[in-house]
Amino acid sequence: MKTKVLFSALCLLVSISVCAADQETVKAASDNSQEPVYELPKLNSEDMPEYPGGMSAMMTFIQENMKYPKDAKAAKKEGRVLCSFIIDKTGEVTEVKVARSSGTQSLDDEAVRVVSLMPNWKPGMESGKPVRVIYTIPLVFKLQ
Repeated sequence: MKTKVLFSALCLLVSISVCAADQETVKAASDNSQEPVYELPKLNSEDMPEYPGGMSAMMTFIQENMKYPKDAKAAKKEGRVLCSFIIDKTGEVTEVKVARSSGTQSLDDEAVRVVSLMPNWKPGMESGKPVRVIYTIPLVFKLQ
């Protein structure tokens, strides 16, 4: 049985706009910053954070770096993990966490590990200034 990690582009695009909270700004959960964290739907399209090389490059990065956990593979566990993170003013991916669990800890941990490895993004902008933006993406683990 060949193992593949699938990453759904359609699901990704939907989750980017749907998974953010309904508030206009969200205060950062960390003690490091009291600056507002903006949501994607609240920013103009030209002001949104951008992964270097675009969405297809991000999907390639995730597919190349994600490893199916051995315990989950042996137990034939599959699932979808929603990971949220903040792209800070410098474009760094910070505060990576599981927004919705797959129900399998090792799948959740792998999703967080891979998202934490992402290179710096082009930061989001608001009124010409870089701002912190919350982002949520799904990572799908599927055995084939």
